[in-house]
Amino acid sequence: MNRKKYTPELWLSFILKSDSDLKKSCRMDVFKATGHGGQKKNKTSNAIRLTLEHLSVTYTTSRSKAENISGAYKKLRMSMALDISAGRENCYSCQTYPVNLFQYFQKGSININAKNPVFPVVIGMIVDNFIKYQGKYKSVSEALKVSTSQLRKFITKNPFMIETVNKIIQSQDQ
Repeated sequence: MNRKKYTPELWLSFILKSDSDLKKSCRMDVFKATGHGGQKKNKTSNAIRLTLEHLSVTYTTSRSKAENISGAYKKLRMSMALDISAGRENCYSCQTYPVNLFQYFQKGSININAKNPVFPVVIGMIVDNFIKYQGKYKSVSEALKVSTSQLRKFITKNPFMIETVNKIIQSQDQ
């Protein structure tokens, strides 16, 4: 079987995979969660860890194994979107984003709910633009056709983005 191996520049093709296709590319560990939750939490193996190359996510929020699997895949997709490790710096030039993404960048703002299934793709698109424009908010906002203040507002609403954008900016300062 000739499967593509995950690398940061392939983040978009991996995010767009179905859960069943993504499952073929990653390792899933099921284990007993620790902490508060009473007897059931310590007796059932329903916590999920997904590992895809250098990315690893754990999801233990629910008592349901199926809900934890679903949540782990969502968390893994977000990790891929935010993955700025080596190789991602040139991927913005080779990405063809789904056309329907641009509906979330209208009237000068970014309008998408974190529960939307394409949310990680929108996040990855923003990260790609920060890499492309070397962390410059003004250039990124112009490329996405949103105001700089709306871009900053969107990023501050999503704490995981703050860390990634700051790393991109700091890497440009060095």
